[in-house]
Amino acid sequence: MKTALIAAAALAHAIPLLAQDTASDWDMTRDPDKKLVIAYTAFDNGLGIGARCMNGSFQVLISGLPPATGATRTLKVAFQDDDFNDQRWNVAENPVVAISDSPSPLARDMREGGKMQVIVPGGGEGGRNLRYVLDLPASSTAIDEALQACGRPLVDPRDAELDALADDGLPLDTEWSRPPNPPILGDGPIPAGSPR
Repeated sequence: MKTALIAAAALAHAIPLLAQDTASDWDMTRDPDKKLVIAYTAFDNGLGIGARCMNGSFQVLISGLPPATGATRTLKVAFQDDDFNDQRWNVAENPVVAISDSPSPLARDMREGGKMQVIVPGGGEGGRNLRYVLDLPASSTAIDEALQACGRPLVDPRDAELDALADDGLPLDTEWSRPPNPPILGDGPIPAGSPR
C-alpha cells in the first residue's frame, strides 16, 4: 500500500510538468521492472489525470486538486452534458491527489474524450465549490493498454448497470425491506456482542 501511495505522489509531481498534446493519444509511461503502465494527460490549469496499472492494481488518479483534509473526498464528475455523478475518491499520501473508487468504468468513459467536468465541493475560496471544465483528449490506445495490463475489460456491460443505479445505490425496482441503521461512531459505546 505504501508503494502505491508513493507512486501516486510521484505521479502528482510528474503529471503537471508534462505538456498536453490534444492532437494525439494520451502520453504513456511503461516500466516493466515495476510492472507499471500509465496513460496520462495534463492540463494548463494544473490538473493531471492518469490511468495506471501498477503491479496488477488498476487506478485512475487526478492530481493538482485543492488539498483534501480527510482520507476520502467526494468529487462530482460529468462527461459531455450529462448530469453530475457524486463519486467517492480516496486521498493519496499527497493530499492534492485523488484515487477513484471505481477506476475501470471511469477510464472507459474517459477514453472517449470531450468535455469532462469536475466539481470539488468546498474546494474554492471561502468554501465555495470549485469547478473544472476540461477538454479531455480522446485515447484510442493508451487507456486501453493500461486497462489490459491489469486484465480489465475494454467493454463491460456492468457499466450501464452502474449508471442506472438510483441515488441510494440500489438497482432499479429494488427497495430496502428494512434500511440499514448502523450506529454512528461517537454516539456512545457499541453494544456488547456487536461486530466491530
